[in-house]
Amino acid sequence: MYDLFWRGLAAGLFALGVVALLAFGVEPPSGKSILLAQTSGAQPHELPQRWNGTVGRVETRQFGFEFEHRLDADAPLHLYVPYFEQRLSLGLNGIDLTAQANLTPWRGPLSSASALVLLPSEVLHDGKNRIDLTVSTGPLKFGALSRLYLGPETELAPYFRLRNFIEHDLKVIVFGVQAFLALACIILVAAHRREERFAWLGVSMVASCLFSLGTFGDTFPQVLPIVPWAFMLAPPAAIGFLGFAASLEGIRRTRALTIAAIMMPTMGYILILSGMAPLAEIVLWVILPITAASLSVALVILVRLFWCQPSADLAFLVSGLLLMIGAVVHDQFLRLGYLGNGVFLAQPARLLTLVGIAIFLMLHLARITRELDQAARTLSERLRQREDELAVVFERERTLAEKAASQSERTRIMAELHDGVAGHLSTIVALSDAEQTDHRGIQTVARHALGELRMVIDALVMPEGDLRIALASLRERSIDPLRRLGIETEWSMVHLPDVKWMSPEQTLSVLRILQEAISNAVRHGMPQTLHIKGEAMSSGKFAIHVVNAGGKGFHKTSEVRRYGVQNMARRAEALGGETVIRARGDGAEFTLILPTHGPESV
Repeated sequence: MYDLFWRGLAAGLFALGVVALLAFGVEPPSGKSILLAQTSGAQPHELPQRWNGTVGRVETRQFGFEFEHRLDADAPLHLYVPYFEQRLSLGLNGIDLTAQANLTPWRGPLSSASALVLLPSEVLHDGKNRIDLTVSTGPLKFGALSRLYLGPETELAPYFRLRNFIEHDLKVIVFGVQAFLALACIILVAAHRREERFAWLGVSMVASCLFSLGTFGDTFPQVLPIVPWAFMLAPPAAIGFLGFAASLEGIRRTRALTIAAIMMPTMGYILILSGMAPLAEIVLWVILPITAASLSVALVILVRLFWCQPSADLAFLVSGLLLMIGAVVHDQFLRLGYLGNGVFLAQPARLLTLVGIAIFLMLHLARITRELDQAARTLSERLRQREDELAVVFERERTLAEKAASQSERTRIMAELHDGVAGHLSTIVALSDAEQTDHRGIQTVARHALGELRMVIDALVMPEGDLRIALASLRERSIDPLRRLGIETEWSMVHLPDVKWMSPEQTLSVLRILQEAISNAVRHGMPQTLHIKGEAMSSGKFAIHVVNAGGKGFHKTSEVRRYGVQNMARRAEALGGETVIRARGDGAEFTLILPTHGPESV
């Protein structure tokens, strides 16, 4: 149903355009026109007349008219000449009135001039009067003279103003619309470089603007010398519109059109400069046919597209192009002398076509905007659905993370208990199993176990700070028990660099690693001397060594598999470091290596 509506809309717009164009050629219905005879004495001829002079030469034709007039008429008498080519001079009863005549200038082979002349009462005779007209041609060959109308100004002036509007004011309007569309296309191409359709339409509009420079010849006489050359740009304008139609259809191979748009005016200029053909012949037999042919092919493409995909924007575009092609064909027949109304319709048809193009662009952009809005709504809906799915996934991941965190916390607490409290409890058990139980020793170890619990609690609430402070706290807790066991201890952290990136949990991990290393050295190495020292390394790391000497040797293959040793390695790896255990003759050396500025600096 909509397809039929859009097709009917296109037909209706075309019909309205035809009616509007035909209205431009209406002549006064009540004037009187009498052709008496030419001054040469030849037989009378009916007006209008068209003829071809000699290219490059100024030639004249003279016409004489006689009419009856009564001086007691109420309104002043005027002579209206709807069109003539190219220049006109006139006289009444032997008096030259050319200087007093209101003449519109002739602006080229695709235009005509008109005149409205007041016939002064002091020159008119009561009775028979004579008007002498001289029509001059050259350097172009075209000559024409329309019917002549006598009557009051109130009857003839509206038709003269309409002609003047068509030949001057309408061209200014057309130029303005073309310039606006050209600017709009340039902006669209700059914003969307891949939009080939707007690039072709911009070429068509820019060429049309240059082609229409003669519009301002009255205001700026400097442009008049280039007006004949501007006619060569009519084919590029039509070819640009053909490229626009091809891009709408989806035809991408338009290199031939680009070459044609460049070659056509170039060949025309070469023909004119070489003297092989005059401008008038080129306009008549090259410019107009190529323009009409290009627009016709564009029309075929657009009609086919409109028939397959009817829409409002294409309805305006197709109807406007139909009017334009019809106007070009009309002007061709008018120039060849087959039509006699003297009104060139290309300019008014161009305005209707440009209006159709402007409406097409607005509707086309509106449709694109609607499609983008719909796409945005669809994307928003899909995004909402995806967000809902991600929310479910996030909640599931959060639950798993909480479970993993709980498991990690249980593992950490187990390690803390093993490294601290469990070691002291094992000592208490060993002392209790001895034959001579020293209750004071058990009491001491129990105090140390309590101290270890306090250290865990203190480390967890300790603010981020210098590792030296935490190591000093470990030294205070370790020196006294080691001395009671008869172990000489050397503790030195003078060469340890500043380490301030560790959190309380990370600091506690370092303390636990060292505490486990000291505990292992005491339990398994039975040392006489224990050396604990820190130093900076050249690779951006630091090391803390725990060396036991004067005791039992170290069997690496059996000792490194213990849970405590593996737990120390895991703690160090979590901090971005490593542990190294080396055997010595009378003991062993444990080394903790960590980055000085955090794991990310490694």
